[in-house]
Amino acid sequence: MVRNREQFNPSDSETQLPTLLKEKALKGIATAAALLASVAPLSACGESYSEPTPNVTTPTLQKSPTPSPEASTTKAEKNIPQEVIDRYKDVTGLGDLKNKINAEMSGEDMDYNEWRNTLIEFVNSTTSDENAKVVTDENGLIKTTEDDLAKDMDPATLNSIYLILYTGAIYKDSQLHGYPLSAEESGILKKHVLDTTNGQAKSLLSALLEPGRDNYSPLFDITPSDLKLTVKFTSSGKEDGSYATYQYDPFNKADKCSVEGNVAECKPESDTRRGAYAPEIQKVVTYECNDHTNADVVVRAFVDVALPEDVSNLNKPGSKPETRDLYTNRFSYNEEAFATVAVGGFSILTKDSFDKEFLIQNGKLIAPSEIPGIDKPEN
Repeated sequence: MVRNREQFNPSDSETQLPTLLKEKALKGIATAAALLASVAPLSACGESYSEPTPNVTTPTLQKSPTPSPEASTTKAEKNIPQEVIDRYKDVTGLGDLKNKINAEMSGEDMDYNEWRNTLIEFVNSTTSDENAKVVTDENGLIKTTEDDLAKDMDPATLNSIYLILYTGAIYKDSQLHGYPLSAEESGILKKHVLDTTNGQAKSLLSALLEPGRDNYSPLFDITPSDLKLTVKFTSSGKEDGSYATYQYDPFNKADKCSVEGNVAECKPESDTRRGAYAPEIQKVVTYECNDHTNADVVVRAFVDVALPEDVSNLNKPGSKPETRDLYTNRFSYNEEAFATVAVGGFSILTKDSFDKEFLIQNGKLIAPSEIPGIDKPEN
């Protein structure tokens, strides 16, 4: 039975949550072990590779990584493999993206809203998946109401998944080959994409996309313009199909740094903990990598909402969630509001998580094993 999973009651105080929430978000050894457990199955989507050693207690994203001379100059001057060049020949949005990056590198001041809108438009221009194309205002925000929230944020969540996978491919090739961006440019892109995430997703992706590696997760072995996600599951909250909500569950014994755990708790100490009762969109998607292997990926995204007079409060990264007092009764009365998503959980579906009940369907917790079309992973 779901413990208040489908209750969206912003008036509840966070101080009512168990004192367990007051603990430090991460303990070094447990965190590293959990993240490595999430990363290990990724080798199922391609050849094996060296595992990253994550450090989510100390943030690594305060500034763009400084490229080594080898990464930023010598490799760029070498012959770039034709297969890498071909991988991006149809990614028409790269020019605008690179211009935005270079403008920031030259000192131009750009806020989070501008970057969010830029990244959404990059996906819009790259993907052929009409279900992932999002219409936003100039701040990258989606106009919605309480009744339409789940429906309106569904494509926004898909858009974010494409963005993460595109970024992984671009970062990997730019670090290894100096193409399609320089190593420094790809570091700036990575920083802004990670700003759209939080919790377990941010911790894991930070570990997977470390600078200076000689190989990267085969999860990102994709051609961006050819990538097509197949959705196997999308969460629903109450029986009427409205949105589900996230809250800390003291009865969930899964590690917080696994996608089936209390994912908002898996974070660097400098990040703000996500509040309870945030609308949550969950998805299980699959896609082909290395042209031969399908990967099932579980994604959990949190939704931040603001009324029109408060949209300036959404001009901040996903690790700094919107304050709950903005969820006033006016939103409940179905008045117009603006919303954005931040991915808080992201992982290959594993054998360990296959039978865990953490997905929400019609107000009930279910396991991935209960969803038709999802096979039990080998690892």
